[in-house]
Amino acid sequence: MKKTILILNCCPLGENEIQFWNSFYEKNSNTHNFMFFSTNLSDHLKIKTTIKINYDFNLSDFIHKNKNPVFDLIAKEIAHYENIWGMYDLQSSIDKAYSWLFFWHFIMRFFLPTGVYVWNGYHIPELALLKTADFYGVKKYYMERGPFGKTFICDNKGFNYSSSFIENYDLITSKSRIENISKFSKVYFQTGVSNWEQPELCKSKKEFINKYKIPEDKHLIFFPAQIDNDANSKLFSPYFNDVYAAFNNIIDALDYYSDKIYLIAKSHPKETAKMKYKKIQSSLGKWIDDCHIFDCLKYSDAIISINSASAVEGALLCKPILILGNSILSPHQHIIRLSKKEGLKKTIDKIIQLIGKNSELMDFNFFDKLLFQYLYTAYPDFEHLGIQSVSKIPLPLGAEVYNNKLIEDVSFPIEFLSLFFNLNYCTNKYKYEISQYKSKMDKIINIIPYPLRGILKKIFFTSFNIF
Repeated sequence: MKKTILILNCCPLGENEIQFWNSFYEKNSNTHNFMFFSTNLSDHLKIKTTIKINYDFNLSDFIHKNKNPVFDLIAKEIAHYENIWGMYDLQSSIDKAYSWLFFWHFIMRFFLPTGVYVWNGYHIPELALLKTADFYGVKKYYMERGPFGKTFICDNKGFNYSSSFIENYDLITSKSRIENISKFSKVYFQTGVSNWEQPELCKSKKEFINKYKIPEDKHLIFFPAQIDNDANSKLFSPYFNDVYAAFNNIIDALDYYSDKIYLIAKSHPKETAKMKYKKIQSSLGKWIDDCHIFDCLKYSDAIISINSASAVEGALLCKPILILGNSILSPHQHIIRLSKKEGLKKTIDKIIQLIGKNSELMDFNFFDKLLFQYLYTAYPDFEHLGIQSVSKIPLPLGAEVYNNKLIEDVSFPIEFLSLFFNLNYCTNKYKYEISQYKSKMDKIINIIPYPLRGILKKIFFTSFNIF
């Protein structure tokens, strides 16, 4: 019988993400059923069972009548994560967390997945699924875009500074594949591959400077502005509450060098509050959003970032890098890291002193570990250069602690599952095609809370194959 995996992916599904998930599906669909939950679906996804969800899903009326002490503390813990996004409300956040815990326990008990893959992991539906996976002993993996276009992360610990890459960095053996790293860098920056749509590349630094009217007699400092309302900016930025504050502080610190530096900045293509940035004007430089990010990286003399993926790309170009937050770049031996907010000016001194010393700034061990032992890709050209194929993404064989006793310990009100589908029956006793159970399934569906009915019908009566 096929095993089942759950995917919760609520990032925008661009071309790269669709290629990645389709490749993952094609390589494993013979052995695994896929259930793909998302707020953003696409007709180009090849995964058969795709379920559109709403992050505001709420069973408040139902759960108030059926409270369960096992869920209470977990729901409160999960609800507090909405403080990160400025969305926390004592009652509604807890109700939402409780609803999603109920939902995922329902899905777990019905389909018994062997693994869950969660994009990002810091919103209530994601946290509820991760907590539920822990409860049942189901392997969980955090998914995210890698720091290079068409690369991805699959990590059992977290992403960015919370990743296993950071935790186990010294345990990873580097093979110092210098030639492969150099080839990847050349192919990557020549082709203009990016996770986001970009304008055409300039043909030279002279064209870039003339096009954007940048003074030729100053060093260029590049600030790649990140999405402010993003986990990287909110969770891994210990010194600045938001990206705007970081940019303001950079401007103040650079004022001392106004005779020798020029600051160029580019907002993130998916930033919805770009005008907040644009209001931060300075005689030190300008915003140039209509350029390719690679032009900013290639033609700048140094890069200052909280923890943007662009800083990782810049490090591959041997640029002096100043990181203001916690970053996957942290183990890189030549990166300058801000150690306290008050020390920004002195730290900028260090980065300016490194300008022109690019040949000394490559850390081949770091990029060997990152590119060839941590990242994944569905892009054949990158696979040929040594980046791990999607086929290498871990697929768990089974849950560690699924058992009847554990299930019985959670007596929350989904007894309707046991009417026809108790745990043993679900896993071991299917004898007929699912179509033969439609009448029984209709009876079950009629007593399921209304918000779950459509999802269950879609899963069972369309394309999901449990055999």
